Amino acid sequence: MKLNLFPIVFGLWNLNRSQEDDTRLCKELTDIHNKHQIGSEIWERTPHNIFDGSNEECNLLYKQSIPLLSEMLSGKQEFLPFKGIEVFRSKGVEIMPHTDSAEPCHLQAVYFPQGDEIDININLMTQMNKYCENGFAICSPNWHVPTVKQPTPWEKADKYWFKPHRGLLIVFDSRAVHFQKPYMGEGEFIQVIYHLNIKY
Repeated sequence: MKLNLFPIVFGLWNLNRSQEDDTRLCKELTDIHNKHQIGSEIWERTPHNIFDGSNEECNLLYKQSIPLLSEMLSGKQEFLPFKGIEVFRSKGVEIMPHTDSAEPCHLQAVYFPQGDEIDININLMTQMNKYCENGFAICSPNWHVPTVKQPTPWEKADKYWFKPHRGLLIVFDSRAVHFQKPYMGEGEFIQVIYHLNIKY
């Protein structure tokens, strides 16, 4: 008997935020980014948490995200207060494959306040699951098993691709390797990263 055990669990939702809300969020994130960025690389910034309660638009995003992200929990589990950072990328900048060992957490989530508009008349997965410019990928578990140099015959380095859309919220196991293809548009592309820990 051959079985496929332990699938990857991730969450995917449309937050249904207005364009005006996301425009205000991006303006606030720009101010935060300008205050904390200390170098040309996207990770070169002073430590901060956009969900520390001091940022009005980030607070709104936090409150809107909790009910959906909580669907990842079971029983009486609950999250500790979220930590969050803004990520700004200019034309040609990508996010290389990595896990989030630098910021240990149980789950990571990504919110896109920019991108194509979600069509509520089309299935969300049909719109999101696309290999594309600026695409975001979550990798299969065999990407992060360091003791195995070559995959076993039934394994391959699968990736699940998401096309960023405004309003899209994704959450996944922070141990999963993930990355994002280069942004090739004009200006800067903004997204929000959540680090989520479960209270036991």
